Amino acid sequence: MRGLRFYGLLCLCSVLAPQAEQALSAVPAEETTVRGFFSSSFGNGTAPSQAASPDAAASPEPAASPEPAASPEPAASPEPAAPSLRLSGAILRDIQDKGFSVVPILFSFDQAEIRPASGEQVAAIAQALREKPDLCLRIEGHTDAVGDPAYNRDLSRLRAEAVKAALVALGAAERRLQALGLGSENPVEDNATPEGRAKNRRVELHKRECP
Repeated sequence: MRGLRFYGLLCLCSVLAPQAEQALSAVPAEETTVRGFFSSSFGNGTAPSQAASPDAAASPEPAASPEPAASPEPAASPEPAAPSLRLSGAILRDIQDKGFSVVPILFSFDQAEIRPASGEQVAAIAQALREKPDLCLRIEGHTDAVGDPAYNRDLSRLRAEAVKAALVALGAAERRLQALGLGSENPVEDNATPEGRAKNRRVELHKRECP
């Protein structure tokens, strides 16, 4: 039985083979060419590569903006008068109108040392002496009423002499200056209050006859 089936298949193949060969020979040559093109181009599953586009031309850098012109420097305002000049003018006016001037010169506690903060006041007195060469002064030192009167008198004298020495160091002639310590003898305010005692601790410049 199996031999009959095998014999039948061989007979069928012998009949169909010539027909298949005729069918393949009838395929147009153009189709074969197209098949060859697609086979060669896409046979590996990739599309044909496109030509690389040329590099884009580099865009020119923007031109640098010009720097703004420097604005002119503002005109310098005139400097105000030096404090010593203003104070010296006030001292001279007081001496002319009242015959004396009270200058707020500060000293270290219980000492005759002039504090650096009072350098401006001392310079103003020296300036007043330069502006009035014929002016001679008596420098009076005063204290409050706290403590022994004799001690305060000595302390006020030492403070007056410290002011005189400072003025001489700034160029004032020593003969034009006299130092005097009066202690608490001439208060200008009540010594019962701190404010009054502060005002009593002072230095006064009195006009005097030149020797």
